[in-house]
Amino acid sequence: MKKVYDRIWEWIKSTAWFQVVILVGIVVAVVLCISPITSGITAAVSEANRSKYFENNRITYSEMISKIENLDASGDEFAVYFQTALPGTSESELQKAIERYSSETEDPVKIYYLQTDVTEANKATYNSDENWYNYFKITTEQIQDISRAANNNNTNPNQNVYNWWKNQSEKGGSNEVTQTNSFNSDDTIPNGTLMWFRPSELIDPAIATFSTLATPSDPELDENFNFHIAKIYLTINYTEGEGSDVDSITQYELGLTKFFETSIVSE
Repeated sequence: MKKVYDRIWEWIKSTAWFQVVILVGIVVAVVLCISPITSGITAAVSEANRSKYFENNRITYSEMISKIENLDASGDEFAVYFQTALPGTSESELQKAIERYSSETEDPVKIYYLQTDVTEANKATYNSDENWYNYFKITTEQIQDISRAANNNNTNPNQNVYNWWKNQSEKGGSNEVTQTNSFNSDDTIPNGTLMWFRPSELIDPAIATFSTLATPSDPELDENFNFHIAKIYLTINYTEGEGSDVDSITQYELGLTKFFETSIVSE
């Protein structure tokens, strides 16, 4: 067998045209491999650089309610970012801003992510992993309770948490970040809504009772359940005085910092 291989090798070395064929074949193979290799490297780098803050800081409805119930006892304030669907690339800058805020701010408020479309109506979308679906699912009634707590008595703009702060911002009394969106329904939570939950003593007395529900839809909630919402924000962005050259991540971080400065308006 060794002699056969030796003969083949000698023939290859002495046959110029075949050497050219082999060389061309190697070059073609390398060229054809460049694109998938480059794509693979690009995808790997993109995945490595992608923020996974929301994925790593998910919270369920039950976990959120448990934290709210313990607010006055433990004082562990927190915030929840409400969004439908899985976090996509369009939210990558926001996630990076939250990561930066969480790591670089002294005593930052913990921000959790709650996905609001893991419902019975959308079960087919998420039940490929039924355990995941059963853990993170939320009912329509639970979503409505959260929204009612934020937007109750919408006919009077001064009698709900969101609009009260929005009005204060427009008056200039709170130096609050400008809020450009609004709640249009008590049935849903607008995408990108950030709610800050605090102990009663840290919430402005003027809105301390605005988020108390006398008749919650969720049977697991006590009558007159207080969501302890200190502040609501739908546009996490801030550029005032910073110029147009500030990148989006910095704008988001400035907005978060401004948002969490206070939940009490100075007279």
